[in-house]
Amino acid sequence: MSGQFRWSFPGIFTGILLVISGGFLTARQPSAGDLLDQVRTRLTRALPLSAGFTQQLVYEGRVELEEKGRMILKSPHLIKWEYREPEYKVFLLKGEEYFFYDREFMQLTIGSIRDKKQQWIWQLLFSDDIRDHCRSDVPNRLLIIHDPGQGIDIRVQLTAGLLPQTVTQQEEGGYRRVLIFRDFEERVRLPEKEFELNVPPGTEVINLD
Repeated sequence: MSGQFRWSFPGIFTGILLVISGGFLTARQPSAGDLLDQVRTRLTRALPLSAGFTQQLVYEGRVELEEKGRMILKSPHLIKWEYREPEYKVFLLKGEEYFFYDREFMQLTIGSIRDKKQQWIWQLLFSDDIRDHCRSDVPNRLLIIHDPGQGIDIRVQLTAGLLPQTVTQQEEGGYRRVLIFRDFEERVRLPEKEFELNVPPGTEVINLD
């Protein structure tokens, strides 16, 4: 189909919640597997989860693009990103299928996420084999997922309150994608139609499958 298409897909950045429980206050240094278990437990208890975000594309220390909005996570496979600044856009993930609406260009793109490089951090955390590619720095509140074979290099820095402060992904060409989270709300009540996407008449639909 014709028309300009500007891609702002946030990729696998959606954030991590990490809580260090009393079980970590033992003589044994916790492993990355311990932290993953804590992440999974924390996520399950927090859902549905909402947070404000700032997304940046950084190159050689310069912020080339900055966008702001709010994210809603109902499950690792049901996520909504609503971009509010500078332009309005919505990204919905339902299972492996995604819907990306760009109001400025009146376009709706539909596609599927098939490999780990495209997956969101929530999906990766619940993957069976993620332990093989995860390590942690507990004193610095840092979780690292690194899988060169899949092109995955993600670092999650936590606040003193053990919520995600920044999630950084190294990309090709020297670019970094950075998500900064704020204003978390746990176990939020969601409208019945929160994950329905209604686009205006005349919207161009691009189906990539």
